[in-house]
Amino acid sequence: MTTPTASPVPSSNPVDLLFNAEKLDEIVNSQGLTYADRFGQTRTTASGAVYSIKSITPRGAWSASTNYDSKDVVQVAGTWYIAVESHFSGSTFASDQAKWRVYQGVVAGDLASPTGASGVGSQQSGGGTVARTVQQKLDDFKSVSDYSSLANAAKAGAVYVPAGATAIPSGTPATAYSTSWIFDSYRAVPVYLAEAGETAQFSRRTQYDRMPGPHVGIMNQASALIARPVGSGTNGPTSADYGMTISMIKEGWPSSTVAGEIDGLNIVVRNSSSTGGGYNGDCAGILANVGVTGNGYAAVLESQCSVLSNTGAILHQIAAQQSVVDPVAGNYLGYYCTPSVGDGTAAFYAAASNSNSWEYLFRGDTSQGVPGRQAFNITGTGQAEFFDILGGGSRRTVRNNAGVLSVLNNARTVETLTLNDAGTLSVTGSMNTGAGGNYAIGNVQVVRAREVGYAAMTGTADKGSVFNQSTVTLQQLAARVKSLQDSLMLHGLIGV
Repeated sequence: MTTPTASPVPSSNPVDLLFNAEKLDEIVNSQGLTYADRFGQTRTTASGAVYSIKSITPRGAWSASTNYDSKDVVQVAGTWYIAVESHFSGSTFASDQAKWRVYQGVVAGDLASPTGASGVGSQQSGGGTVARTVQQKLDDFKSVSDYSSLANAAKAGAVYVPAGATAIPSGTPATAYSTSWIFDSYRAVPVYLAEAGETAQFSRRTQYDRMPGPHVGIMNQASALIARPVGSGTNGPTSADYGMTISMIKEGWPSSTVAGEIDGLNIVVRNSSSTGGGYNGDCAGILANVGVTGNGYAAVLESQCSVLSNTGAILHQIAAQQSVVDPVAGNYLGYYCTPSVGDGTAAFYAAASNSNSWEYLFRGDTSQGVPGRQAFNITGTGQAEFFDILGGGSRRTVRNNAGVLSVLNNARTVETLTLNDAGTLSVTGSMNTGAGGNYAIGNVQVVRAREVGYAAMTGTADKGSVFNQSTVTLQQLAARVKSLQDSLMLHGLIGV
């Protein structure tokens, strides 16, 4: 017999190979029950294995209070067990089960059959659970790999598509899409953004649904998240309950310098409808319905946008809120924003492109019982339009034309008031001050309210005669005074 080496397994030493060949011959052809391996361990030969099988002792159904020897075989509930040690049985098989091993019952062929999982039990840990089979547990989750065709898989409801599985072909009949397909692999997804040049979009995990109709009176949703929080017990965002959180933070932030846009949420909506007959195909990127009772504060959107240092410190920040209701302060706002860190450039900025412009940069309507009634507008060219607060429809427009600030009439054809860069104010028509108002030049009064109590003079006025003050007659002076009084009364500076 060849003497082997002590090299660890596996050994490629020729001496060990020769030793193993001799031992294989001993295992197969020897009548001995055991043999010694390369390390001196005792192992069973083929003859020994046959002897071991033949040496079992069938004992029939298991019985309590019975002496059992090693290799005795008993039957319990249709399954055969072999004793692994001699013992005296207790009152129940369960109490002695550590002394037995399954000998005949569920075999590999049974488990490999289509109904194999039905013979294996399963029960969740914890209280209040129920016993089920593994097959029932597997039925909770369905994969496209479980079906012979996409059409058959489509009848199952929600179907999981594992990585590497064939994607749904574009030519598959519509009936094959009346289910929820859940793709768990990196693949292209159809988001219909060709007009934006974004035709290649990929998703790590995708739920693909076809939503059949009609469903009048029912809001059909591809996916829904419903939560009923009890409340944290204290107000504020640090103790809030959130329906969902999206966290998109670049690897290595804030020190990473790798270029690339990152967005938290990408929403694409397209709708089509027939023309005429009013609205019949609405769509929106987000529909929000927010409500609060009591002294709560609510907004459809609360946002903060910041510039941060490479250590994460906030350098500049703008905070904004939309559709705000604040019953405590009595504020009900369509939009609110503030530069919370650093100064802001503009609270609102409306820009035109090189080829397209706005008809109005701002338009404010007030219904007052008449929907669509305009109150105040700023046009796309920067003109401010003010409308009759009583709803008469008249309009006054303020504009800056070549450095001259002007107010136009309702038809916007006449500049009724202008103020140029030199400070000259011009008025077309009359100009009034309020009661007690004065006209002044350099803060020196030049005209005030009309002086009354003057009686009209009779006779002939004279403002055209030329005379010398040293030879003027009383009659000439009286005619000149009448002319002056007539002019002052005509201008309205004095009156009866």
